[in-house]
Amino acid sequence: MADRPKSLRWGLLSLLAVTGTMVVTNIAVLLLFGDITVGFTYPLMIATRYIALADFIEHLEAFLMAIWLLGMFVKICVYYYLLVYIAAEWLGLSDYRLIVPPIGLLVTVFSVWVTPNLQVMAHFFATSGAIYLWVVKGALPMLLLGVALVRQKAGG
Repeated sequence: MADRPKSLRWGLLSLLAVTGTMVVTNIAVLLLFGDITVGFTYPLMIATRYIALADFIEHLEAFLMAIWLLGMFVKICVYYYLLVYIAAEWLGLSDYRLIVPPIGLLVTVFSVWVTPNLQVMAHFFATSGAIYLWVVKGALPMLLLGVALVRQKAGG
């Protein structure tokens, strides 16, 4: 990154925009459905069925699905790239492109094996998913940041 302060500012701005969008969306769904929101698997999808502007703009479910799919595609691509790049660094390879197909095959096989359907995934998140998310997306990155800071202070 050539301009770190600029990238930090844009990163924080995008985080604020995503957080604000999620808060507004969740509040709108809660205000629309109330207590029965818990019973829906995808309440925002059901909420978009109620949108009707001037008897012309209706049935926005396809637009919402396109946004969700694009977001998931970008997220999976970023995670996949990071996985391949980190694995290549860890294995000491000069080019990460050598391990793209085998890791892609492993990711595909393990993704079907770990969560074969929505019910299995919902059960996981209802039971031990909160602990998993806290460890993998919270504690582990903080531990790695701490190790990097200690190594930076010791080395320089």
